[in-house]
Amino acid sequence: MIRNYFNILARSLAKNKVFSFINIIGLSIGMAAAILITLWIHREYSMDKFHEKSDRLYVVYNRDTDGIETWVNNNTQKILTTTLQSDYPEVEAATRSNRS
Repeated sequence: MIRNYFNILARSLAKNKVFSFINIIGLSIGMAAAILITLWIHREYSMDKFHEKSDRLYVVYNRDTDGIETWVNNNTQKILTTTLQSDYPEVEAATRSNRS
């Protein structure tokens, strides 16, 4: 019975080549996008969860703009760590990371 289904599938694909190609390409692009979005969401929710006080960790982002375009990254100035610790008593410790 399954062999019969595969025969019908092969005949249908051979008969409607363009339509089948469009459907297969669309399905593969959609599945790839869904997998990439799922991986991105998983990474965002699992960042730094190995720390025992992970609910108290924060990342500071820097937003730069030139009037036309806006860039957002997590590279900040060196003075930010000392400023955070001196001006905000809630901040227990601060560190800086640079991924370049």
